[in-house]
Amino acid sequence: MVQDALGVWSAIRGFAAEAAQLGYLTAAPHLYHRAGSPVFESSENFDEIRPYMNGLTGDSIVEDVSAAIALLRQQGARKVAIAGFCMGGTVALFSAANLPVDAAVTYYGGGLAEERWPGVEHGLASAGKLQAPWLGIYGSLDKGNPPEVLDLLDQARAHSAAPSSVAVFRGVDHAFSIGPGVFPGYSPQEAALAHQLGWDFLARALS
Repeated sequence: MVQDALGVWSAIRGFAAEAAQLGYLTAAPHLYHRAGSPVFESSENFDEIRPYMNGLTGDSIVEDVSAAIALLRQQGARKVAIAGFCMGGTVALFSAANLPVDAAVTYYGGGLAEERWPGVEHGLASAGKLQAPWLGIYGSLDKGNPPEVLDLLDQARAHSAAPSSVAVFRGVDHAFSIGPGVFPGYSPQEAALAHQLGWDFLARALS
């Protein structure tokens, strides 16, 4: 389970707990641990959060995700999936193309048309070379992932070796599926549908 910009905060921990309740062995690496592992419970002061997010690199992300994968396999996991929100969704898509995972779910991850961090290719490049089943979930009103880019994403993933799909929820914005009361775009009905879509996908991909 890969964090969003706020770190491994209560919503991420709650989603990881939900995964555990469904029978999944779950890990949630703190990608900010090199900077003191800050956790934010509000998105209001994003200027405080941004330096931690922008301080990540491809090397640090690969190291942390690879460590989580190794830990889960050491604990007996036969297959390992990755899911992430916002920047964690970017990591999930990148991982589906470049790391030894068996499935991946992206919730509105950005960086599709341009690199988000040094050493992490843009999402369109990852989508074109998927090695693991992947599901991308996006909101139609997300300005960071406009319709024309989502169309390119759908075209790119269709040419990859692994099964994949893109689901666009109409009338919702970025961060619609996590953080009630924290992100203004949160939409409870669509959030429930998106989460179930993700769980159903993982159940099929990991069976």
